[in-house]
Amino acid sequence: MSQPLTRTLAALVLTAGLAAGACAADDDPDGSEPVATTTAPETTSIVDLTPRPTDELADSLYTIVADTGVPALGAAIFDGDGLVSQAVAGVRERGGDAAVTIDDTFHLGSNTKAMTAALVARFDERGGPVGFDTTLAEAFGETTDVHSDYADVTLAQLLSHTGGAPTDDDLELDDSILTLPVEEARALGTRLVLAAPPAAPPGSVSAYSNAGYVVVAAALEEATGQSWEELMRAELFDPLAMDSCGFGPPGTEGAVDQPLGHDAESGEPAWFDHPAVVAPAGGMHCSMADWGRFLVELLNGLDGDSEHLTHASVERLFEVSDVPVPGLDGGAALGWFAIEGPQGTAWFHDGSNTAWYSQAAIVPDIDRVVVAVSNEEATGEQAAAMAFVALSEIDPA
Repeated sequence: MSQPLTRTLAALVLTAGLAAGACAADDDPDGSEPVATTTAPETTSIVDLTPRPTDELADSLYTIVADTGVPALGAAIFDGDGLVSQAVAGVRERGGDAAVTIDDTFHLGSNTKAMTAALVARFDERGGPVGFDTTLAEAFGETTDVHSDYADVTLAQLLSHTGGAPTDDDLELDDSILTLPVEEARALGTRLVLAAPPAAPPGSVSAYSNAGYVVVAAALEEATGQSWEELMRAELFDPLAMDSCGFGPPGTEGAVDQPLGHDAESGEPAWFDHPAVVAPAGGMHCSMADWGRFLVELLNGLDGDSEHLTHASVERLFEVSDVPVPGLDGGAALGWFAIEGPQGTAWFHDGSNTAWYSQAAIVPDIDRVVVAVSNEEATGEQAAAMAFVALSEIDPA
């Protein structure tokens, strides 16, 4: 799971806003194309304009696929009532002839983190057995040697990348851990992390950490006796009817029954994911529509209109840490990054396991959720950015 491309996302806000402003400009009397303005009107943002009809969106995605070389690309827009428009273009594997379909599932990478954070919210609003403010000493003190500097770190701090957990560059796990059953692997990996001093003083810096999310999942498993995967199905997938969602790469190994990821170096199709031990940080797949069910629940929850999460717990998920994020004007919440724009706060995250790429944005003030998915990281980042622009374009008719 790569770190979120916060600089790219910040640029994307501006790019998409300007694109929306250009599309909103009046046509020239002679019928020529609208002239792009150099400054976006105050009313524009990524998704503040009427979404394009699905067939027009599909045409745009096909053009983006041709321009970028990404094997497959999908994009969707939602409001508080649910799905507004979605489309896909391309093929399930480069060089193949199996077209991607609207119901296909894509690997979400680190966009999984928002769901792990929501899992904590579910328990927090019920009063336990763990919650946002559970400390690592409380979660593991009876079974794990927790370093004194980690003792008061909370699950919320780990979810906002401010708890001092090691980054991927700092983390070294013995390969033997990966041969263990997944819950044992998470428990052992957590013990190794918490026995050492934090990689940075907790609460002092924002350092993006997949390990922190594994520790959170281990805390949930320790408290409930159920795996993170079981909890995810019971608390999110089943109640929200996210029937397509699962863990690891989509589809069947050796088949082309779902889109395949593509190797970051060769560009060849690859049925690939990181080890299941780190799935809470980025090991989930979903269709766009089912992913959107979860994101719409968060959008509505910010207004107190979620049927599954309390207003207080959703507000906590989007509470921005006061620890600054390097390279980002906004800040980190729990599974999200905030960027301030002309339409208020926009919440972003992206994800990749190096073979896929996904991106999501929630813009509460204009009642919009936008997602883009692709089955290659190298071309997917650019293609997703272009898909966001396509979603924001207005049809003058």
